[in-house]
Amino acid sequence: MKRPSLIALPLPEATRALGQAGIGLVEVIHTAPPGGRPGGPERVVRERYSAEGAQLTVADAIRGPGRQVADG
Repeated sequence: MKRPSLIALPLPEATRALGQAGIGLVEVIHTAPPGGRPGGPERVVRERYSAEGAQLTVADAIRGPGRQVADG
């Protein structure tokens, strides 16, 4: 089973990539970005794989002055 790299992908795109690779999504953990104002699309910041499937940690992209958020 090939494990796709999902870091920085929007959550819907990451779950599609898992499905295409034949890997089940076990759990999604939500966390806050390290600073700024969250509110952008959820993006994968950590991925862990096990025999059961994948665990993804996601955080909202930061919106704020001088930052642009790509809507993947």
